[in-house]
Amino acid sequence: MQEVVVMKAEDVLKQLEVHEAECNLRYKRIEERLDDQKKTLDRVDMRLWGLAALIVGLAIAERFV
Repeated sequence: MQEVVVMKAEDVLKQLEVHEAECNLRYKRIEERLDDQKKTLDRVDMRLWGLAALIVGLAIAERFV
């Protein structure tokens, strides 16, 4: 049989505040990591566009050679 724990509202509020503070730190770190990944993806995107332009350019140049 499980023991029933009775807590006061103040205790629950304190635990909730601690939990929210921890979650805020985690979400902030997640946002930082997502920003870093966005920068990386932007660089990859530019490289892909460069390759696409190169491929199209070579296809056009091949017609004139």
